[in-house]
This record gives sequence, C-alpha cells and structure tokens, in this order.
Amino acid sequence: MRLDQPVDISFWIWLSVLTGIAGFGLSAMISAYWGRGSVAVMFPEPLAPSPIPTLSPEAAAQFEQGCEQYRAGKYREAVTRFVEALRLDPQFAEAQHNRARATANLRRITEAISQLVVASDLYSQQGDGEMLMQLKQDLGLIGGSVPLSKSLSTDATSTDTT
Repeated sequence: MRLDQPVDISFWIWLSVLTGIAGFGLSAMISAYWGRGSVAVMFPEPLAPSPIPTLSPEAAAQFEQGCEQYRAGKYREAVTRFVEALRLDPQFAEAQHNRARATANLRRITEAISQLVVASDLYSQQGDGEMLMQLKQDLGLIGGSVPLSKSLSTDATSTDTT
C-alpha cells in the first residue's frame, strides 16, 4: 500500500468499533474497582452497640467515625477508622467485626473471613455468645464454610489433651 492512497472506509469503521469496545471495557473495569460495583452490599449497616464497649475514648471516637463512613458507603475509609480503633484498643471485638463487614463490602472476601476469625476469638475471650452468633450469620452470608476458630467448636474452658 502506498502512502498517497486513501485508506478504505471499512478500516476506519473497524478501528472506531474496536476503540469503542476497548473504551467501554476499560471504563467498566475502573467503575467496578473504584465504584460500588454491580453487586448489592452484603452488610448495609455496621454493628453499632450502645454503649460502645471500649475503655478508650479515642478508640470509641474512631469507631463512631468508622460507623459514619460505613453508613455513607465509604467502606475503605471505614476500614481505616476501624483499624485505628483496633490500634488504640486491640481487644475491641466490635471494631474488628465491623472492619470485616466493611472489607466484605469491598469484595475482599478472603481478607474479611480472616478478620471474622480474629473477631470470633475476641468475642470468645469476652464470653459474648450473642455476638458470636451474629458473626456466624455474617460468615454464612459471605458464603464461607470454614471453622471460625477452635474456641467456637469447643468449650472455652476445656483443654486439648492431644
């Protein structure tokens, strides 16, 4: 083909269609990654116990801010606040549980399951059977069928003799 020959119109049509498809695909991927995606939110509301079960006022403030971000649909920011609450109070089971819920809403399922396991251990240490049941329901909603922790399958006071 010589440079002074006109390019066939079908080439331009083909190039336009290909560019449109590629642009649509790229925008869909970006929207799914940064946006809320096309899948409904697994956990629309955070756990918000009253009073907040922590002795640290700073951790309670971070927890409240995390719940506000969560309700606004800003799950990444909510995770950041719950992580900060956990830094201030590592035994704050509800912060860990909400962190897992927000992480699941971000579709980071494996990470959310491991965070639920940590929360289950904290609830077990605190003897909070009601929240353990809520946690099991959450795990069932995620679709996991993994053992949460040894403490859920055995009595917390029993010892392993094997």
